[in-house]
Amino acid sequence: MQEQFLRNRFMEHLPTTAPSRTLQHDEKKAKYYKPLPCIHFFALLFLIFVVFTLVIIIEKQLPPGLKIADEAKHPDSFIAERAYRILSNLTKIGPRTAGSFENEVVAVNILKQEIEGIIREADDHHVIEIDIQKASGAFNLEFLDGMTNVYQDMQNVIVKIGSRIASPHSLLINCHFDSVIDSPGASDDGASCAVMLEILRVLSKSTKILRHNVIFLFNGGEENFMPASHGFITQHIWAKEVRVFINLEACGAGGREVLFQAGPNHPWILETYSEEVPYPYASSLAQEIFQSGVIPGDTDYRIFRDFGNLSGLDFAWSSNGYVYHTKFDTIEQIPLGSLQRTGDNILALARGMAQGYHISDVDRYKQGNLVFFDFLGAFVVRWTMPIADIINMVSVIFSIYTIYENVKKAQYTDDIKEKQYLRKLMGCTLTALVSWILSVLATLIIAGLLTAFGRTMSWYARPLWAFFLYVIPTLLVCMATVLLHAKLFNSVS
Repeated sequence: MQEQFLRNRFMEHLPTTAPSRTLQHDEKKAKYYKPLPCIHFFALLFLIFVVFTLVIIIEKQLPPGLKIADEAKHPDSFIAERAYRILSNLTKIGPRTAGSFENEVVAVNILKQEIEGIIREADDHHVIEIDIQKASGAFNLEFLDGMTNVYQDMQNVIVKIGSRIASPHSLLINCHFDSVIDSPGASDDGASCAVMLEILRVLSKSTKILRHNVIFLFNGGEENFMPASHGFITQHIWAKEVRVFINLEACGAGGREVLFQAGPNHPWILETYSEEVPYPYASSLAQEIFQSGVIPGDTDYRIFRDFGNLSGLDFAWSSNGYVYHTKFDTIEQIPLGSLQRTGDNILALARGMAQGYHISDVDRYKQGNLVFFDFLGAFVVRWTMPIADIINMVSVIFSIYTIYENVKKAQYTDDIKEKQYLRKLMGCTLTALVSWILSVLATLIIAGLLTAFGRTMSWYARPLWAFFLYVIPTLLVCMATVLLHAKLFNSVS
């Protein structure tokens, strides 16, 4: 009996850590590994669908174009119908190639007549001057593989509106009235000329006195690598008083004008845009892509920046790009709402800059660049480059910390050691890179086949076809690569 008693006491003192340790492990495993129900996946898909739908709706949304009959109800406002009539007169000329009679005589006369009519009806508070410049010169252009551009007698129609204050500082707004061969150039860049003329009319009839001058440059040669703007910024007497510029361009017809270049430096310019315009649409990502040289194009922005040492903003229409530089770039492609939207934005921006205090001392506010983008067309988000660097570093640190946390969790969920987890992580990363490379190759093969069959860019007029031609094959290649990796990994395991 004493022996039985000792045996029981001995069993009571046996270590019970193994079962409890297993129990703790299971509890931690249950804590870390909680599969989400399928409803979360479908909720995510629904959210993505809603966001995409909202973006598309906003993309198509344009303000109603004001008619001349609405002018009494909307005094001191941009009237889209008047700009449309000016554009109609310009496009009736037909193609306006630099050096042609249509460009050098007919188009110049139309612009002069419109400007002279505006001057006659202007408020007495304003001082308006007009000048026709003929410039000759040459310059080196670092575009594509580099070139030297030589020009003679390039015409510019220039208007300066100011007040009797006679400010020595000016805002420059630029467009070009020439077009490529065989194109009426309604969007590129006749619409910008019409918008600028209507803005000039609104400013001239306003009783508000401008603190600084606004110079409207209608340059007669942009399509042949921007000689006319070079002639103005390097030779014209008014160029010396320009402190900042706005350039209006197009690589499509209608839609929303996008701010795709800003600066260099002078963050106040973008701040003014953010605070003044009623319909913001801006992206520093677009700026990075355009300035990388991936897109084989350029604008007068480069001329003012490189040869005038100026900072400014570059705007362009980009919708319906299939009519760009073609005979289909007609006035019928441009809705009244696009003219109204661009006119409202540029008018508000011009007023904000001309009435502001920055122009009188631009060097004081020079330093700094901004990262910027609009949020669903409601407002502009922007921050300085140091803040952008901090955000990037925090993102990298957070990513590394996430990997560290996943390594810890993997020890409880799958009993995987750190080295095993990191090896699997590298394998998955390599698989992702391979899937991207194969996706690019698949896209190139499809593009090559379209070229071989003479169907290059055949989808451009119907962008939806690009989804079936490129997006679906790309997704299939990515998914197939990932599934193949998973199958091989499981077979090895």
